Amino acid sequence: MNIIFFYSKEYKLFGPEKLFYVSSALSLEEYVDIFPQALPEDVYEVIKGFHGQPYAWWAGQLVSFLLKPQKWLEDKLLADEKMMNFSSPIVGIHVRRTDKIPSEASFHALSEYMTYVEKFYKFLDLKEKIEKKNYSLTVRRRVYLATDELGVIKQALKTYPNYEFLYDKKVVKLARGRKRYTKLSLEGIIKDIHFLSKSDYLVCTFSSQICRLSYELMQTYHTDGANRVQSLDDIYYYAGQVHMKYVARVQHIPKFTNSLIDPYEKDGNNSYRDVKCRQLMMAVGDEIKIHGNHWDGYSLGTNVRTAKTGLFPSYKIEKIEVSRRYSLKNYEPEN
Repeated sequence: MNIIFFYSKEYKLFGPEKLFYVSSALSLEEYVDIFPQALPEDVYEVIKGFHGQPYAWWAGQLVSFLLKPQKWLEDKLLADEKMMNFSSPIVGIHVRRTDKIPSEASFHALSEYMTYVEKFYKFLDLKEKIEKKNYSLTVRRRVYLATDELGVIKQALKTYPNYEFLYDKKVVKLARGRKRYTKLSLEGIIKDIHFLSKSDYLVCTFSSQICRLSYELMQTYHTDGANRVQSLDDIYYYAGQVHMKYVARVQHIPKFTNSLIDPYEKDGNNSYRDVKCRQLMMAVGDEIKIHGNHWDGYSLGTNVRTAKTGLFPSYKIEKIEVSRRYSLKNYEPEN
């Protein structure tokens, strides 16, 4: 769950005691003007000139500061890097299996992740051949594999013998069941996030908080790392954020209304079930609430005007930039 940091009369964000009041609530209307994905005005004016996803950059700076490791943990992570021979180029993939499927996310086969991994390395191959004028060169293919299922590791080793996979079986075993909430498991997930964020490219599912956190931290290692990720489900978001506005720029009149099986329609329990779903009818100007991108040319969304949910061609909508900027001066302590 994302954590919202805010100030109140009792706990000021920049108070002399440097005390933070931390809430796990996903919505606090009193502080809506500074809710994600709002940005400080002066910060935004600088970021927008060099970064493709300004809020991810801003979130990365904040969580990098909040998660700054103590000396013992920093030494441990550096030792793990050395032991694993963690070096660039490398792709990080996060395959979540046990507790998210099917209640919050759909199953994605390892092959789906590896498709984008191979695309990344083919691009590097081409780049190396052109720059070094040696057309027989191929880049060594290495992947950091973070998962909570040992079977995924076995499958990776068997199916992709031309890849070198870096992983820690102890971390995988600790990510299951009740062990997930132990101190050792916490150290394990910190290790996974560390290596995923330091990868050159990331393939994961944005429905996972670990994926989004790793992506945000990744921005602190690159001038513009906005496109160094491929999500297999959702677009980037921050849990509890103010609704992002999308508008239909091209009408969509479904031709095949019952031919698609959609695994993402919400039921009354706020989870996703396999049900038949019609394509979404849209008129130009309709506001669309996005639930996820299927990355096959279609997205899932709800038409605010009709309250209907369905699939539609992703290119037919446009994100509307709503100015949500605030001044940090409004949150300075009173003298």
